[in-house]
Amino acid sequence: MVLEIHYEPIGRKILDDYTQAHINFHKKRPKYDFATLVHYDKTVNIPPYASNHKMKISFKIPEKKLLIWVDTHMHFRGKASSIFVINPQGIRKRIFGIEPWSVIFERPYTLMEPLVILKGSTIECINWFDNSEKNLLNPNPRKNVVEGSRLFENEMSICGIKWLVPSDDKVPYIWKDIDNSHQQF
Repeated sequence: MVLEIHYEPIGRKILDDYTQAHINFHKKRPKYDFATLVHYDKTVNIPPYASNHKMKISFKIPEKKLLIWVDTHMHFRGKASSIFVINPQGIRKRIFGIEPWSVIFERPYTLMEPLVILKGSTIECINWFDNSEKNLLNPNPRKNVVEGSRLFENEMSICGIKWLVPSDDKVPYIWKDIDNSHQQF
């Protein structure tokens, strides 16, 4: 189970948070488990007034996967996002796209049908950012924006996928930075 919460002080009274999680146990192990892979690009560097800044995250798939879920994460300057699969023969297929993207409606997306991703394929996630004065959510278009968790000051460029694996396999949760600074298993 992964739970990520961003708390952002914005000059209002701090409220208590009562987070809950409910877990159901089954008598029989399910046929499939979930596995999650999240790539986090820490090289965010968006120039002042850039209205269409593009960042690309790509990673190889080491074995055949049954993809069921995709997710991207950005903050107030997020503009659009697309995720592609490039198979080993080089054929590129868009599997997800959203424009305009908004932090207000950010959520993961479940595919209508599971998608078989072949061994050796590449997942490519492209996130676009709007640091201009035309972006009504942008707190400061004059600022050069770098990576960080503060919604008003920083940006993030994250791509996540979730796939099904037979339940008898090990199911790792892997968080991998593009700069390889840390991993959690």
